[in-house]
Amino acid sequence: MVALTFIVSLLLGAKVARCSVEAYKSDPAIACSSNKRCPKEWPCCSQYGQCGNGPLCVGGCDPRSSFNSQSCLAIPALVPSASSSFQALGENSYEMGETEGQFSPALDTRFGIYNTHQESSSEAERIQEALKSAKMLHYSDFKAEPELSSADYTYSGFLDFDVGPQSALMLTMPPETTGSLLSSAKSFLYGRVAVTMKAAAGKGVVSAMVLMSAVKDEVDFEFLGGDLEHAQSNYYYQGELVHTRMTKARIQPDSCSEFHTYEFDWNEDRIHWLIDGAIVRTLRREDTYDPALNTYKYPQTPMRLEVAIWPGGVPSNSPGTIMWAGGLIDWDDAAAIVKDGRFQLAVKQVTITPYANAFTRAKPAKLQARSEDSVFFYFYDPDCSNFDETCVRTTPQHNHDSRQDALNASSDPSKSVQSSLAPASSSSVPTSASLKTSVYGTYTTSEFTIGRHENIGLAMNRQNLFFKLRSWLLS
Repeated sequence: MVALTFIVSLLLGAKVARCSVEAYKSDPAIACSSNKRCPKEWPCCSQYGQCGNGPLCVGGCDPRSSFNSQSCLAIPALVPSASSSFQALGENSYEMGETEGQFSPALDTRFGIYNTHQESSSEAERIQEALKSAKMLHYSDFKAEPELSSADYTYSGFLDFDVGPQSALMLTMPPETTGSLLSSAKSFLYGRVAVTMKAAAGKGVVSAMVLMSAVKDEVDFEFLGGDLEHAQSNYYYQGELVHTRMTKARIQPDSCSEFHTYEFDWNEDRIHWLIDGAIVRTLRREDTYDPALNTYKYPQTPMRLEVAIWPGGVPSNSPGTIMWAGGLIDWDDAAAIVKDGRFQLAVKQVTITPYANAFTRAKPAKLQARSEDSVFFYFYDPDCSNFDETCVRTTPQHNHDSRQDALNASSDPSKSVQSSLAPASSSSVPTSASLKTSVYGTYTTSEFTIGRHENIGLAMNRQNLFFKLRSWLLS
């Protein structure tokens, strides 16, 4: 097969050889962190710690490290959908943990079933058509308003489709490249995520399935190409580097020889990691309490799914990362290179089932499909300092004229409402400018009710995914 290749200097914060500089990235690279905000001319801090604009202002844009709280765009959200057996209308209440099995997937994609055999098309054109059919948008194009709501996925890197007996989307890593990344275009706060995949084999090669939020909450599975019989599970709170939380789970048969389904089942009280339907790890919120900070260090902010293949074993990485990855990659004689000319991660199916939360009720699927209320967006209150669940805000599923409420509130400082400019259609997306008056001026933290009240507290050599990859960007 011939892979369609893309310039991926933005991919995973990585550095690649290129003949031009992307207009949306600072050049030379400007690093950003919670202690170093981006400058006005490059206002948005990307998920991987570089300042820029355009596509860096959506998806993983970190409001804590960007130029100001208005720099990042609100993120489109997956809306919970009630199954036919569960009626969650306006008057019905929802208690987390009791009805999770009664929600329907908001995103369910079986890859590799697209028509890529048109005689008149080139191989590259056929792959592009297949990507478009799967509602996949290149990461660098994820900035125009219509695409914010219409795309299901963004991608970077070297993608291909295996249309054999076990059709799949192939995330590949040709020699001396930085791999490929598939991300969900919309976020969700609590839900169940399943990915059916084959991990890549090869010493130093890393496959990853990750939930990541803009403020660096993280839940992950990682698969080392030199240890195919185990999956590593981990979690992080707001990017905090704690190196003792990783555990291993057995995979039989191994992660490369057959497809397996890996899942995260995440609600406000606990997270399950599952392999082929069996729970292999559980984290309970109550066990993450930090008495010194009076807070629960539990992933609790809107997440996006990311599936990636990337090079852990390269000389530019730290010795600790190379050792963890299993050693340096053999770009010449590794079995996958000899056989296929590349390392590859196969993704057969992705399913995301968001749960109802403090910000939205689920609706029966038939009503949701017909309702403008099904479109809403997550963002963070600019007056917050800790950026946990208490700081999350939405352009809500409106039951009244929230547009007028917001306008009234902005003209009368004495009025405060819990609504904002809800988009009139799927192509109408809040921007930094519109949110400045319609959202940020209308919320009061004291009037906003969250599902958990006990977490109103102070914010706060193997690194998590964010820090592992950031060195590539800046080296």
